[in-house]
Amino acid sequence: MTEKKPQKPSSRNQGILSNNWLITLSATLIGVFLALYLNEQVAKQKLNEAKASATDNILAEMEGNLKSMQAAVVNHQKVFDVLNFMSYQDSESGKLIVPLDSMMKFRRDYPQLLELKDSIQVEEGIYAYSNGSLDFDFQLPQFELSTLAWNTLVSSGMSRSYNFDCLMQIRRIYQGTDKVISLNQELFDSFYRTQDFRGDRDKILRLLAMLLDFEKTAIQALENGMEEIQNCS
Repeated sequence: MTEKKPQKPSSRNQGILSNNWLITLSATLIGVFLALYLNEQVAKQKLNEAKASATDNILAEMEGNLKSMQAAVVNHQKVFDVLNFMSYQDSESGKLIVPLDSMMKFRRDYPQLLELKDSIQVEEGIYAYSNGSLDFDFQLPQFELSTLAWNTLVSSGMSRSYNFDCLMQIRRIYQGTDKVISLNQELFDSFYRTQDFRGDRDKILRLLAMLLDFEKTAIQALENGMEEIQNCS
């Protein structure tokens, strides 16, 4: 009995096997690339959502800081004006010796604070007031400024997802906020640590003037920058 030798696959069958293998490999590669693409898209979407949330938190914090500083400027300006006006008080007689235009401006700005009775003209345009009262509570306004959203943005590494210009805009605004916080604390410490209020008045007025300048600058930066930050990329 003659043994049959195994037949080699025909070239036609070899072509079919080769094509099937190529089809399977191509389908696998397409599936891998599709999965990678989808994963990348999902990761990108999550990053965009996290970035949008971080931006919302930054803007909400800035809006709160803006309102606090706007209110603080009004109160700090009032403290400054009253202290500055009281520098007209003569240390020996206790009388207020005030130029008429300064008196008129103060009474126009703060009509409810000052009550005066007796006045004597000491020279042209300058009057001395010996009787009266100043109804003002010498308390510094307390206000809260937050940098939590900014610190979280930096510590989480999310700040790297913003372009350079946008990140620098946010950073400059918070640098202004930090300066206001620092000066406000310095003013608070000096104001309540003083033993001779009249003697330390000039120092407190200098601190108040610096604080007001930085507050007004920070407010302007917030007002101008918040709209731009909404479109951060």
